[in-house]
Amino acid sequence: MDDLKIFKEKQINDYIYTNINLNHAGSGDIKRGLKTILGEEPAVKFVYKESMKINETTGKVERLPNELESVEIYYTYIGSDNIPHASHMTYIVN
Repeated sequence: MDDLKIFKEKQINDYIYTNINLNHAGSGDIKRGLKTILGEEPAVKFVYKESMKINETTGKVERLPNELESVEIYYTYIGSDNIPHASHMTYIVN
C-alpha cells in the first residue's frame, strides 16, 4: 500500500474523530478542515436512508424524514508509481 495514502487516511481519521460530529457537521466544515491538513479540498457526500410508509387512511405512500446513514470523503494521492489516484473513506453514522 502507498505510504501517502496511509498518511492521508490517518490524517482524515484523526480529524473526523477529534473535530467533527457527523450528525451536525456540514460539508463546508469538513472540507475546510481537511483542506488545511491534506493540502487539497476533498469531496464530501452525505448518504441518507430512504424510508417510506403507507398511510393506512389514504393508502398513499409517504416519505419519512431522511436520516443520515453515512458520510463519504473523496480525495487524491500520488501513488508509489508517481501516478495520481483517487480514493475515498466512508464513515457510518449511528
